[in-house]
Amino acid sequence: MEQLLPEKMKIIAIQNYGPSGTLFLHSLLDNHPDVIQLPGLTGIHLLKNIEVHLEKEDLTASNLGSIFFLAYDCLFNPEHLSYDHGLIYLGQDCNENPCVDKENFGKDYLRYLKYLMERDGLPPQIAPGQENKYLRIFFHAIYAAYAKGLGQDPSQKRTLVYPI
Repeated sequence: MEQLLPEKMKIIAIQNYGPSGTLFLHSLLDNHPDVIQLPGLTGIHLLKNIEVHLEKEDLTASNLGSIFFLAYDCLFNPEHLSYDHGLIYLGQDCNENPCVDKENFGKDYLRYLKYLMERDGLPPQIAPGQENKYLRIFFHAIYAAYAKGLGQDPSQKRTLVYPI
């Protein structure tokens, strides 16, 4: 099996507390060759949004991606960007945005998800007691698909940065 993503990944959580410099720290890590992250504070509520759905009996790992699409449309549609997440006025001329193509993101997400599930021997249906394993691969697949959408190579990323 071709190695699409690194076997091991460090996860770093950055604590957000009001105007504490979290966005500034994230901006310093942007485009670091070893770091994979979502822009600004986009992912800060990701875990909470997904955990609500993990309690459903018929949930599959690919359904988690649909939940992400609904909750994080701002990553695909520039009209839905929010100042609260630090996603506007980006770039040297303050005219760039962090949006990626939704269709390609979806294809890449499913490709990375399938790869990680096969690599870890997980079935598509989320079994009770296995939620944490699926959360780990869900996060990895989401972050990898976003990096790919930015033109980065997720197979070279060794550290996932997540705001909490």
